[in-house]
Amino acid sequence: MTTVGDGKTPSLVPAYNTITNNFFISNYGAGFGVDNDDTSSYYNITSNFFYLGGGVKCDYDGHEKRFSHNLMLGTTAGCWHTCSYKKGFPDHCHDNTFVQANVSRTAEGDSTPPFAIIWFCDAKNVSHILPDYANEVQMGDFIYGNTILNVAGKATVTCGYSGPSNVTTVPLSAFTDVGLMRGTTVGKAPTDAAVLDMARSLLGMKVRKEVNLVAL
Repeated sequence: MTTVGDGKTPSLVPAYNTITNNFFISNYGAGFGVDNDDTSSYYNITSNFFYLGGGVKCDYDGHEKRFSHNLMLGTTAGCWHTCSYKKGFPDHCHDNTFVQANVSRTAEGDSTPPFAIIWFCDAKNVSHILPDYANEVQMGDFIYGNTILNVAGKATVTCGYSGPSNVTTVPLSAFTDVGLMRGTTVGKAPTDAAVLDMARSLLGMKVRKEVNLVAL
């Protein structure tokens, strides 16, 4: 037991594991740049640049993961909140920028990938909290302030669990109209040069200038 939690009260609450200022490449079919699965908890993933791969993930009782101020390029869903837990133990996905890759057009004629995936989500009433793991929170309250940029200039969210037959994609407006996912903005995909500038700024990288030496 330590007093790390609030600085004074002995508890089993640990310090956060901070993952920051990294350049992640999720190649060879990697699903996530940082895969928080199987009870992993108390992670602060902030100010990283991700190429491919998904964003924050909660699964199998993991909680207290904070995914913020990251830049993701070529990703589909950036907020993989698969479930929500008891009050006081949510995951957070906020103030990130997701530059999404275009995907093949679906049977419904929509080529916009979801920016968030919430397994326990009622697509007919997104403000309804579906029971799972005795949760008491609305996941849409903890996904906010993100910027989604893609070819279509629009954003969607996937609600559902256990396979494609049980999932439904809904427009972002279904959430924002009821006060959820507040402060989320959507726009057109930037140029490659603009994304590189964003990445350099985030990671504090300087552009090396070429110097031509002239023999005298």
